[in-house]
Amino acid sequence: MSEVIGIPDVNKKTDPREAQFEEWEGVIHHHMAERAGEHFDLRLGDPKTGIAHSWALRHLPEPGEKTLAIQQPDHSIPYMDFSGVIGPGYGAGKVTKAFRGKVEVLKSNPTKVDFNIYKGHESLRFNLVKTGFGWLLVNSTATDKSRPEIPLYKASYPETQLQGMQVEDGNKLYSPKIDGAHNIISLRKGKPIEVFSYRTSKGPHKIIDHTFRTDLYKTMTPDDVANTILRGEFFGVNSNGKVMSATETGGLLNSEVWKSRATGNKIDNIIFDVVKYKGKNMENSPYAEKIKVLQEISKKVPQLKMAPLATTIPEKEQLMKSILDETHPLTREGVVIYHLDKSIPTKAKVRKDIDVYFVKPFEGKGRLKDNMAGGFLASRKPNGEPIIRVGGGLSDDLRRQMWEHPEKFKGRLAKIYIQHEYPRTGKVRAPNFKEWRTD
Repeated sequence: MSEVIGIPDVNKKTDPREAQFEEWEGVIHHHMAERAGEHFDLRLGDPKTGIAHSWALRHLPEPGEKTLAIQQPDHSIPYMDFSGVIGPGYGAGKVTKAFRGKVEVLKSNPTKVDFNIYKGHESLRFNLVKTGFGWLLVNSTATDKSRPEIPLYKASYPETQLQGMQVEDGNKLYSPKIDGAHNIISLRKGKPIEVFSYRTSKGPHKIIDHTFRTDLYKTMTPDDVANTILRGEFFGVNSNGKVMSATETGGLLNSEVWKSRATGNKIDNIIFDVVKYKGKNMENSPYAEKIKVLQEISKKVPQLKMAPLATTIPEKEQLMKSILDETHPLTREGVVIYHLDKSIPTKAKVRKDIDVYFVKPFEGKGRLKDNMAGGFLASRKPNGEPIIRVGGGLSDDLRRQMWEHPEKFKGRLAKIYIQHEYPRTGKVRAPNFKEWRTD
C-alpha cells in the first residue's frame, strides 16, 4: 500500500507489547471516510517498536461508556501527524486531528492497554480490552457519578494561636502543620492509590483528579487495607529537597500533568485523618482510634507518610520552638493538635504582628460589592508602595467607612497578624487586620 496513508503492510496487525508507565504518542483522527463512513481512529504510537497501533471507533465514549474498537492495520508513527485528504483507495476521505499529543501507557499487554490522556486540568482514563469478539474502548475517567464514595467536602477545623500554648495535657498529641493542599486518598482493592481534591471542578465531571501528578499511582493498594479513604496534606518538594510554599504546590497541582512533572519537583504527602477504614466509616471516631489506623497504613504502605508525633512535654516544646525559630524542615506555619478523645484536630498557627500603613481600599465582591471595601492596600513605610493586601479581620462597619471615606484612613497605622514575612520583598502571607495603632 502507499505510504501516503501510513500503512507499511495492510495485512499486519500487531498486538501491543508488555509495557508499564511509558510515554507513547497518541492521536485521535476524525475520519470522514468515503466507504466506511464517519468514524474516529485511535492510534497509540509505541516509541520502542515504531508501530502506531490503530483502532476504528464509531464514536468517542463519554466517562462510564464503552464502544467497539475495531483493530486496524499497523500504521507508522509519522502518519499520526497527518491531516488532509486521502485519495482514491484504502481509507479515502478527509482526515483531521481531534487530539494529538503524548499519552501515558500505565500498563499494556497483547490483550489490554490502560492509558491516560492529560488535557489541561483533566486526567482522562481509558482502557482498551481485547474480548472474544474484538476490542472494546472503555472511558474510565473518574467522575462524581462513577466515584460517589469520594467525599467532596472537608471538615471545618478549629484554630488557635501557637504562642503561649500549654503542653502539659497528655490527651493531646502535636505534629507539624504542613502548608500544602488538602486532598482525599482512595485505597481500592486491586487498584493503584488515587488522589482527589475535596473541591469540585467547574467542568461536567466535578471530581478533580490529582492521582497522576503524584507518584502514588505506581503503588498498588495492599488487599488488607483496601476499601479505605484517607485525608492528607500534599506539598511540593523541589530538587534540593526543600518543601515548597502553598502557592508553589498549588501551581504543581493545577498544571497539566506533563507540565507539572516537567518542573522536576515532586509532590509528597502527610496522611492525617481517616474517613473510612476497610469499609467502616470513621469520620466521627476519636483520634485515639484514627492514629492507630494511620500508623498501620503508613507501615503497610510506606509511600503514605505520617507526620512525626510529639507526645511528651519535651517533644512538644522542641516542636513548638523549632517552628517559632523557623528552623523546622517541614513547616513554619504551626502545629496540628490531635485530641485523643475527639474526631477533629485543632490547628495552632504561628501569627506574628507587624505594623503597616493604610494606602487605599480595594473593591469588595459578592455582598460587599458597591457599598463596602473588600479590604485595604497597605505599605510598610509612610507614603510607601502598597505591597500588602489586607482582606481579613475587618468588620462590615469598618469596610463601609473605608469605602465611603478613604481619606480618613490614609496613612493610618494598623496592626495586622501574618503567618510569614518575606524580608527581601516586604510582602507577607495571610495578613489579617487586628487593630489601629494609637501610639
